[in-house]
Amino acid sequence: MSSILDTARHYHKLIGIPLAKKIMQNKLKCRNNGKSKSECRLAVPGNFSRIGDFPFAACLILFIGGENSICSASLISRNRLVTAAHCWYDSDYRANSMIVMLGSLNMKDDTATRITTNDVVTHPKYDNELVINDIAIIRLKNKITLSSKYQISIL
Repeated sequence: MSSILDTARHYHKLIGIPLAKKIMQNKLKCRNNGKSKSECRLAVPGNFSRIGDFPFAACLILFIGGENSICSASLISRNRLVTAAHCWYDSDYRANSMIVMLGSLNMKDDTATRITTNDVVTHPKYDNELVINDIAIIRLKNKITLSSKYQISIL
């Protein structure tokens, strides 16, 4: 059984990559059960949600070599999100870039606002082996316009 520390140390191998695959499988299952596209919105980790349920939440699709991984973040300003540093890199993988998705928690939703970035600042004392200071800020090049689909988190 994995410890919490092992889960963060090996996040992409244990959680992120398998979760990205599971979400795609759940989407196909939902569609095959006769549900409409709007009924097949998936929230991490695969539970159904509606658009607007979590307007501060962002889905992160991370590109790691030939794999996709998934993580999440919270919108904290019009051009900043907070996430776990292990989403950007853990003991096994380091992301090259990511797509920040706002307005949907469904990886394949064409109506979501998608912003590609690789501008991530991890805590200067983040240690991916000890899993301390596990926090990072994602910086967006341009400020987004807030809408009913995405709002700043109340911290």
